[in-house]
Amino acid sequence: MRTKGVVNTTPVVSVNPAIPVLLVLALVPLVRKREGMALAWCVAGLASTLLLLPALLEADGVPSPAASAGMVAPWAGTIDPAAGNSTLSDVTFQIQPWLLHLRRELRAGRAPYWNPYQFSGAPFWANGQSAPLFPLHLLFVALPLQLGLVLLPWLRAVIAGVGAWALARELEVRSRPALIAAIVFPLSGMLSSFLLFPMANALCLVPWVLRETERLARERGAGPSPVGAGGAWWRLGVVVGLQALGGHPETVVHTALLAGLYLAIRGGSDRATWAKLVAGFAAGALVAGVHLVPLFYNLTASTRWREWSAGERLPLSAALDASLRLVLPDLYGNPAAGTWWGPFNYNATAVFAGALALPLAWLGLRDRIDDRRFKATAVITVAAALAAYHVFPVRELMLLVPVVNRMLHHRLLFAVDLGLAVFAAAGVDALGSGRRRGVTGASLLVAAVLAVAWSLHRDDWAAAGLLGHQARWTTWIVVALALLLAGALLSSREASREASREASRGASRRASRRGVRTGAIVAVLAGVALTAELLWAHGRTNPGLALRRLLPSTPAIEFLTRSPGRVAALDAALRPNAAMVHRLRDVRGDDTLKLASYERVYRSFAGASPYFFEPITGWRADALDRLGARWVLAPPGASPPVETWSVAFDGDDARVFERASALPLVRWLGGGNHGLTIAASEPGRWTIRYTTPAAGVLVVAETWDPGWSGAVDGRPRALERREEILIGAHVEAGSGTLELRYRPRGLSAGWAATAIGAAALLFAAMRQSDAALRQINAALRQESRARL
Repeated sequence: MRTKGVVNTTPVVSVNPAIPVLLVLALVPLVRKREGMALAWCVAGLASTLLLLPALLEADGVPSPAASAGMVAPWAGTIDPAAGNSTLSDVTFQIQPWLLHLRRELRAGRAPYWNPYQFSGAPFWANGQSAPLFPLHLLFVALPLQLGLVLLPWLRAVIAGVGAWALARELEVRSRPALIAAIVFPLSGMLSSFLLFPMANALCLVPWVLRETERLARERGAGPSPVGAGGAWWRLGVVVGLQALGGHPETVVHTALLAGLYLAIRGGSDRATWAKLVAGFAAGALVAGVHLVPLFYNLTASTRWREWSAGERLPLSAALDASLRLVLPDLYGNPAAGTWWGPFNYNATAVFAGALALPLAWLGLRDRIDDRRFKATAVITVAAALAAYHVFPVRELMLLVPVVNRMLHHRLLFAVDLGLAVFAAAGVDALGSGRRRGVTGASLLVAAVLAVAWSLHRDDWAAAGLLGHQARWTTWIVVALALLLAGALLSSREASREASREASRGASRRASRRGVRTGAIVAVLAGVALTAELLWAHGRTNPGLALRRLLPSTPAIEFLTRSPGRVAALDAALRPNAAMVHRLRDVRGDDTLKLASYERVYRSFAGASPYFFEPITGWRADALDRLGARWVLAPPGASPPVETWSVAFDGDDARVFERASALPLVRWLGGGNHGLTIAASEPGRWTIRYTTPAAGVLVVAETWDPGWSGAVDGRPRALERREEILIGAHVEAGSGTLELRYRPRGLSAGWAATAIGAAALLFAAMRQSDAALRQINAALRQESRARL
């Protein structure tokens, strides 16, 4: 008898409850202050709300590409895969399942050290992307699920936008024009593409790190900051520590390289400034030690570390072609629309920060070219682009640096987007003051690049049915450039007339006010145009999905949750790590950090890749029996690849086969599970009661890792690796209780490092506070004496 599909009776409300929350969070800062950072928060908050509109339009919608799961059993036919985004498959089958696991574990009062639901068990705390202590992840855990899934990416985008504004202000861009940076950076290609990834936790803090770097340099050089206190290495340490806890160490290292290059090019820094920069990054690394130290152990034990390959250098012609996405975001189509045909991953080349931003950025750079801070920003922007596109000799230089040489440098495009955002803000600042030098040439250059793109890809667009789409984009860009040129000309003439008129009247203050008004109008118009352009380009990147359709349970899944033993699936069905959402112990997994010891076993029945998921092909392998892979999910009506399998479940959503040869998860070495009872089994913990007439070795089909420890009746018991990859423990004759617990290697040392780093930052902050108080008291005493 075939089981019918799921009937969902969840009541649906008419308005997404996240909408009023986001609007209140965006607008509340304006109640107390309508300038400065409060206004930047408001602008970034409203822009980020619009970016998440596909999710907010559904009553129970959340940002998620997981409709793509509709391509595989058991969700095929229940979710329309066209509503997802295939380029974000890692979010569907890796990132969001991890978030849900983190939430479940912390809410259960357990530290999320271990993940028993992939690779027959794998480190979770130390996988590099779980970010269990990142403040935004902790907030996600505390909030209702729907609100948490919406607020997490929203806050990432807002923090990025406010940080870009703060960086522009630190570079002395006026407050209103600096709002352009608060729009461009969070809506740009890289941040919007990785908004649902842990990488966005680190990306949103990049401008804050560079801001503190500039403050350190300014502290010795050109006097106090125009927007607040001077530099302090402990503030840099706090930001770096948060960034390192965010779940993407590569971005932290890339940011450190950019900060060092910025300081070197900027000049004016002595040894003390460099020492403070190093101290800030070192203290930040210590603060994140509780995450980084266990990660180090896990990384060095992974196939990614041991089987690293530099890969091939990207041909210069391909790099130049990919850079055309600076002007046309859908140069190779768009996976969210099902039109992607490009030779590269969409996210890896998503560098579009607005075609209108390009001439504005050039104007801003030309206007501030004599400012060494803008020269340094330009250098790190260009260097990041060269590294991202693997251009000679930058790629070769990166390969010479240990650890850095093993990273994926195409992600450095985030620095290009950030640089363009800051330069565009400076351009709007210049335009509002009547300075338009360079904007005409830059606009013509953008038009020329458009012509090159058409000459190279017209036939490709025609084959993909994209001619109309690209024609609309081209029309918009040409019109926007024409309006920019007209506005620049009018602004320049108006500024000249006002300056001469007011100078003859001697009313410099009124002229200044009118100049501020003109700048504000220019900033508003540019901000509206860029917001519309970037939302058109990236507004569909992160699709919305009803929460009830986020990898939902089905009859086949319900059957598996009631059945002991590990699961697997044919081809990409029940794609890992989707199984972990329903607490199914899968022998497969999807993680860029795979234990090399498990990978060797996995390759006996599946493909070899140190980075990506590989489906099982060798179903007769003995390793599958030893791992306890008893159940195999397949599409409805599928035939078993092994004739001895029996059909255990036959439904409309999937068919489940039983492998009778699979061994029990807990057994005696040599076979059999007589006298064994599993009293408790949860992530990172087993409690097993046994009775045996003779001493023996008890085997638990969970991946062995040095972090496992054992105890028999409360007394420590050494564990050993058995059957290539499983946990084994010697027990004596009689009855007893074996307990297994997992604690990541290096966790104690990591906590010690965190304590040292936090204490150092606190001590430095208190010293600076005391020094500031002494200065204030001295000033007050001096003023008192002067009055006497």
